[in-house]
Amino acid sequence: MRRRDLFRMGGLAALGAAGAACGSGGGGTGAAGSTELQFMYWGSTFEKAAIEKMLKAFEQKNPDIKVKPVFTPDEYDVKLNSLVAGGRTPDVGYVPMSMSFRLAEQGNLVNLHPYLQKYPQLAGYLPDAYLWYGQDKLHGVSTANEIELLWYSKSAIAAAGLAPPPAVAASAWSWDQLVENAYKLTVDQNGKHPDESGFDPGQVRQFGISISLTYAAAWYGFLRSNGADFADEAGRKCLLDTPESVQVFQNLQDLVYKHRVAPGPGQLAATGDDVPGTNILLKTKRVAMVVDGHWALLDMNESRSTTASACCPSTASRSPPPRSRARPRCSPGPSTWRRRWSCSPSTSTRATWTCTSRDCGCRRSGSTTRTRRPSTPGPRTTPTRPSSARRSSTTAATTACPTCATGSRTCPRSPATC
Repeated sequence: MRRRDLFRMGGLAALGAAGAACGSGGGGTGAAGSTELQFMYWGSTFEKAAIEKMLKAFEQKNPDIKVKPVFTPDEYDVKLNSLVAGGRTPDVGYVPMSMSFRLAEQGNLVNLHPYLQKYPQLAGYLPDAYLWYGQDKLHGVSTANEIELLWYSKSAIAAAGLAPPPAVAASAWSWDQLVENAYKLTVDQNGKHPDESGFDPGQVRQFGISISLTYAAAWYGFLRSNGADFADEAGRKCLLDTPESVQVFQNLQDLVYKHRVAPGPGQLAATGDDVPGTNILLKTKRVAMVVDGHWALLDMNESRSTTASACCPSTASRSPPPRSRARPRCSPGPSTWRRRWSCSPSTSTRATWTCTSRDCGCRRSGSTTRTRRPSTPGPRTTPTRPSSARRSSTTAATTACPTCATGSRTCPRSPATC
């Protein structure tokens, strides 16, 4: 299990307090009465180096405490469960959220509540960081409240001729824009895109986007942006089967199986320990964009990859903004507006017009009614279109009317005047 799949418990700020009381067999007494503790954690090789550096700094400030790092990059929860079952629980470390409450209720984790006043640093976390399992029962704190970002390769974006994804939430891409740009970023070994003939989905050189399908934090933001959530506010009704939630999951599946712009099982697993880190995927251009946590920043900096981060797109579909080419406004006239004539019941002829200009996106429409002499009752028929002379005179009158010329649907003038 990777770092992004877990939440942290217990910070080194409280190591002296928590370490002295946590664990049932990990720590002990060393030479000259010093205390030896075990700190179990996971992460990348860059995080391993950072943790070891932090532990040494802690030992320098606390010479009577020695900390042994227990680096566990793979199958963390399985190995931690084995240590707990064998009575060798580490003194301090990361604990998966999925098992931390169970371990606390079983008495395998220390209640940190009595230490909040004794150690001010332990009491300085954000309220949401505390992991309560009862009244005055605190089994840990998360060492970071983290968010998901859209990481991307600068060189891949530039090669596709795209503008970088926005870093401001108000101007973030829509889901439709993400899909459109992912098409441009996805290429097979022959340089073809998914929307081109001959594209080989089994030989993709670079995928446009990668979003984990099994890691909830990767798609939870998409749920919220689409008006969905795990459960209702009361926490009594699951909302994952609502239309808004289903749309999110369908969008994620479509990236793989419909649009073919994201890796699927057998190509590049969406999650798992066998997948290279986000920094490697972007640096090698195996993937152009990846949704991952901001914890990836450490690996990005250490590997000196030319990457950047942006806001995740909104799942709610909306039409993309107009192209850079300005669209001129249409001018009223039969060449672009008047499209269809129909007959209203026995007394008038109704002309319905709609803008059909390709250079105009207004889609304005309206109608004009002309009174005619009642006819003999019978089946309704579509009248013949007026002659060109009649159309010309009508057009002139319509153009002269300032209300009609602005495309208004209603005109205060009588039909005869207008």
